[in-house]
Amino acid sequence: MNSFDKKILDAFSSETPDIKAQIVADCKNVEQVASPQFVADEKKSFAGVASSFFAYVRSLFGKPAFLKGAVAVACVMLFLVGMLVGNAIPDKINAPKAQTAVYIDVNPSIELSLSADNVVISCNANNDDAKIILGDMNLKGVELKTAINAIVGSMCLHGYLTVEENSLLVSVDNKNHETAAQLVTQITDQVKEVFEKSDIKCAIIGQTVEASKEIKDRAEQMGISPGKIHLLDKIVAELSKSEEVAQDKIQELATMTIKELNHLYSTLVEGHKPPDDVVQGEANGFMNITEVIYKIFSSIKSLIGHMDEYNVVAYPTFRDHKLVYIVVLRQKQGDAVYKYQVDLKTGEITEIPSNGGQSADAGGDNPARAFFG
Repeated sequence: MNSFDKKILDAFSSETPDIKAQIVADCKNVEQVASPQFVADEKKSFAGVASSFFAYVRSLFGKPAFLKGAVAVACVMLFLVGMLVGNAIPDKINAPKAQTAVYIDVNPSIELSLSADNVVISCNANNDDAKIILGDMNLKGVELKTAINAIVGSMCLHGYLTVEENSLLVSVDNKNHETAAQLVTQITDQVKEVFEKSDIKCAIIGQTVEASKEIKDRAEQMGISPGKIHLLDKIVAELSKSEEVAQDKIQELATMTIKELNHLYSTLVEGHKPPDDVVQGEANGFMNITEVIYKIFSSIKSLIGHMDEYNVVAYPTFRDHKLVYIVVLRQKQGDAVYKYQVDLKTGEITEIPSNGGQSADAGGDNPARAFFG
């Protein structure tokens, strides 16, 4: 064992006594929970299980936010707590009827079914990435907080949540809208807390969703979660305020990552988000509206003159599988109109013919559009 492995193992060992107490506390409302002695015995085997994560943990240290050994240890702890708690509970507990569905989307897409007291009844992986995240964890019978910690910890360990890939979507479906909204706030706050312990600035969208049969059928057909399809519907509604939206637009949007959707939606609803939505943080790696505007004027200043001679309209959208801003420059004293598309990842600027393509300044009632001049 090299010095790096020993450092993590020592840190792991020093944290282990707290795990037993936390597990027992988290599972106090679950029937047939393993005894504290059983948990103590199982704890002795944790060092061997943890060592299997060392190679992967070391790979994460190439990024600045993972320079502290405690970050990797925290992720390992969250993952292993979930694995131990789930496997310590017999599968034959009489499961109550599901009252709530929680959908967690990054690229891994995971669905939790909860009882009335927010204990996990079932946990389903909706895609192959989610199967990697869940691994051998059996979260049936554990409290929601423990399940969230384990899932987010595993996503950090497996590289799905990093400094750059910092976005997550949480959707809650419950017949009682007030209960659903409360759970959205509870879960997003908890996820934010886990991120903060890992020195990662998170970007979270939390929403309530009524997962009707129609929503579920569409989600299944497109291979995404009901939570993601609900977010896409809201984005299409916002985009339609600024441009004509083709019928197949939602299929194109479905190819976007959660990080791209996070940035697009949070920008579109800035200043008028739905009251039950939680929009926290910023998705990393994208230009903001101010950077976009000044990049355009810096690039074409010799062509159009000074910025104060123009009224400027700008709004985000998704075209040709790219997240972009559409920017329209309309001369205050004159008839000149310039239209541009700016790639928010690369900064590439493309001119849009004034008499062709979709209208870049239609739908003047969209509050998400930025006006300058």
